[in-house]
This record gives sequence, structure tokens and C-alpha cells, in this order.
Amino acid sequence: MPKRKTKPERSWTNRFVREWIRLADGEAGIEELYDRAGDLEFKNRHRDPLKVAAKDFADAIRPRRELIPGFNAP
Repeated sequence: MPKRKTKPERSWTNRFVREWIRLADGEAGIEELYDRAGDLEFKNRHRDPLKVAAKDFADAIRPRRELIPGFNAP
């Protein structure tokens, strides 16, 4: 049997999850990431999963601001 010359392509979901875990230094829930990747793949399958993972990771770690009506920050 001849040797395979090219590596098999990983699925979009696997590449997304691996990049997200790399960005999070291993501190991520794999099952939740696979669910998230499944949701994102439908709308983003034409985009590079590494870029989608980077954007999603940045959005996930961005501090959330709570708006308090009538409050003026000093």
C-alpha cells in the first residue's frame, strides 16, 4: 500500500476547539467548546476556524459592563 503524502484535513470543529484551548492555555471545557463550535460552524464554515476561535475567545474574556441607569462614572 502506498504511503499517504498529505495529512488528512481536520474538521472545522476540531480546528476551532484546538485553537480555543490553545488560547485559553488549556483552561476550557471541551464539551462546551464542541457545542459552541457546532453553533458557530453553520454561519462561519467559509471562514478560517482559527480566526473565528480567536474572535470568540476575545469576546469571551472581554469584561462585561453593566449599565446602571442614572450613574455617572467619576
